[in-house]
Amino acid sequence: MKKLILIAVTGAVLISSVLIGSFAAGSAAVSDTAASRTEEEKAYVISVDSGRVAVFRDGEDKPFMVTDTFVNSLPKTDRLELENGVRVSGERELRKAIEDYCS
Repeated sequence: MKKLILIAVTGAVLISSVLIGSFAAGSAAVSDTAASRTEEEKAYVISVDSGRVAVFRDGEDKPFMVTDTFVNSLPKTDRLELENGVRVSGERELRKAIEDYCS
């Protein structure tokens, strides 16, 4: 009889653990998705500052990053794009665009 009670209690604890773990993992996934969505919604403008390729946060006049790449070393089409400002959304797209202009 004691073994049966022990097995029942152990089973209940295991089932509870699995349910709580599943709930916690689901909550974390929702939080991660919301965080990545917020990250992707950030907008940046790649433009020119002091003759170099620079990145501005959308709506700001001061760059938060200035690269070592001089705009006059780029092809004419890239220079024209940068003079007009290239808008990108999210850090992933920003990294890719910076790589394209600065490599």
